[in-house]
Amino acid sequence: MRMKLIRKFFFSIIVCIIIGSSFLSEVSFAEGELPNEEMETGFMERESVLDEKYSSYLSKIESVYVGDDIVLDQMGEIVSDSSDLTMYEGEEVIKVERNKDVTLRINAPEDNDYKIALKYLIDDENVLPTQLSLRVNGETPYYELRNLIFESKWASPDTIPLDKYGNEIVPQPYKVYEWQDKFLVDSSYRSSEPLLIPLEKGDNKLTLSVQEGNLLIKELRLVGQENLDNYEYSEASGNQMITIQGENIMYRNDSSIRAGAAFNIDLEPYHSSKRVLNFLDDSSFKNAGQKVSYEFEVEEAGFYYLGMNYRQRARDDFPVFIHILINDEIPVAEYQNYPLDYTTEFKVHTVTDFESDTPIPIYLEEGLNTLSFVISLDPLKETIEAVEQLIYEIQLLSLELNNLAGPNADRHRDINVEEFIPGVTEQLITC
Repeated sequence: MRMKLIRKFFFSIIVCIIIGSSFLSEVSFAEGELPNEEMETGFMERESVLDEKYSSYLSKIESVYVGDDIVLDQMGEIVSDSSDLTMYEGEEVIKVERNKDVTLRINAPEDNDYKIALKYLIDDENVLPTQLSLRVNGETPYYELRNLIFESKWASPDTIPLDKYGNEIVPQPYKVYEWQDKFLVDSSYRSSEPLLIPLEKGDNKLTLSVQEGNLLIKELRLVGQENLDNYEYSEASGNQMITIQGENIMYRNDSSIRAGAAFNIDLEPYHSSKRVLNFLDDSSFKNAGQKVSYEFEVEEAGFYYLGMNYRQRARDDFPVFIHILINDEIPVAEYQNYPLDYTTEFKVHTVTDFESDTPIPIYLEEGLNTLSFVISLDPLKETIEAVEQLIYEIQLLSLELNNLAGPNADRHRDINVEEFIPGVTEQLITC
C-alpha cells in the first residue's frame, strides 16, 4: 500500500481503518441473575460514576490556565520521597512501580486548571500499557483520573520473514526504549483532548498509583490552553512525489497493529501467486487512541498535499475520524478529527477543506519527517455519553417496575404505575 506525497507534492497512503463497537459494551447490564439489593447497589455505583464523569466536571470550569509552559525537569526537587528516585542512563528520574504510591510536589502559579504532560519511559518487557491513577491533593476530582494509560512504543524489524512457500509473514514488532511525551488523557479516548487538572496556587501534591506495569518520569510540564489555527491557503506546485507504503509502519503504540496482505492489483507491492504485505490491516487498527507513524525524507522544503489510498468499512455509510500529525503535532485545525468516508474498496482521497472544497497544503521542512494517524472518537463523545445516560435511566426504571410488580406476571392484576412512580408517564414520553 502506498502513501504519496506531492509537493508541490502529493501524499497518498493506503490505510484501512475500522472502529469497533466495544466503547458501548461497558454500559450493558445483565439484570436477570442479580438480586434486587445487588442491582440497586450496582445502579447507585453507576449513577455515581455518571455524576463524576469528566464532562460533568468540565461544565463547571470557569477558567483555564493560559500562561507559559512550566517545565519541571529536576526530579529530585519535586518528589516527596527520595527512595522513588533512580538513575537511568546517567539521569536522575522518578520510578513509579506497581502497587506503590509516588507523590510529586508541584508549585502552581495560580488557582486554575492545567494540562499536565509527562516525559516517560516504560523499561519492562510487558506488552500491556502502564495503567495508573492520579489523586490531586488527596482527592480524585473526576472518574477518568482513576485509570490513565501510558503506551509503549513499538517498531517493525528491518526484514520481513517468509514461510516455506515464499509468502510474507507479519513480522513481530519489538519494544523501543525511548522517552515519550504524553498528556494525561481519558484512557477510553472518547476525547483526545488533555484532561484539565485543578491545582491551587502554591504547593500541590500529585499522587501516582500504578496498577499495571511501571513508569520512569524525567520531566513534567504544566501547559496552558492552546487552540489550533486554521490553515492559510498556499498553492503546492511542482511535480515531485514521495510515496510511503502503508504496511511499512515505523512506530505504533499497540503491538497488535500490523500489516495485511491482499491479492489486489491496485495495491503495491503485488504478486499474482505469493502473499505479500501491502496495506495496514483494518482488523488491527480499529480502536480509539491507536496510533501509527511513518518516516519519510523530504528533498525540498515547501508546501505539500496529503492524499490517501484507503479503505474504511467499519460502519455502513458512517465516517471514521482520525487526527493527522506531522512530526508529532497536528499542524492545523482541519487535520484534527478528519473524517474518512465509508468505502468498501480502496480509493484515493486528498485531504480537503470541506467548506471550500480545496486541498489543504502543509509545509514540510527538508530532511526526515514523520506522518502519524490517530483514531479519534471526539465527535462522538457527547452521543456516547447521552446513550450511556439513557441506558442507565431505562434500566433504573426497569428495576423500579420489577420491584413494583414483582418477578411473576399476574394477568388478573392491574397496577396504576403513575400512582407508585410519579412522573413515569412523562419520563417515558420524553425519553
